[in-house]
Amino acid sequence: MKLAFNLTRFALLTLVVVSLCTWSVRTFSSAHAAGVGESLPADGIVVVNFHASTRCNACREIGTEAQTMVDANYGEDLRSGRMNWRVINYEEPANKHFIQDYGLTTSTVVVVRRMDGRDVEWQRLDAVWDHLFDGPAMHAYLKEHIDQVTLP
Repeated sequence: MKLAFNLTRFALLTLVVVSLCTWSVRTFSSAHAAGVGESLPADGIVVVNFHASTRCNACREIGTEAQTMVDANYGEDLRSGRMNWRVINYEEPANKHFIQDYGLTTSTVVVVRRMDGRDVEWQRLDAVWDHLFDGPAMHAYLKEHIDQVTLP
């Protein structure tokens, strides 16, 4: 009986310790991530899928189609580092500056040309919503506008 009591007490104590450790890792990792935020590379073209914390199926589709198109059409630029793909939650506290920087009001794709750590030009591609669930039309729209932002 005493052995069963000790095993139960040990199991409960272990459960409490594991729960506290899990809570602290999640809490402090989130706080750290929120403080750091996302950054864009200093040079090159960056294609960014900006999204909110809650992502609907349409928002996910935009991100999936954009990434598929970028991977298929700009693989060499991605491998060389001249182009980068980013997925950024603009609602994270440390990323809220992107709302002002690019006039974000909803999930969208933004193409940015950067030089020496500064934006040289950028385009917010809000019409991705007009081509939702029409992959070929969205791919053509994205490619046309990404091609307009010249590679350095």
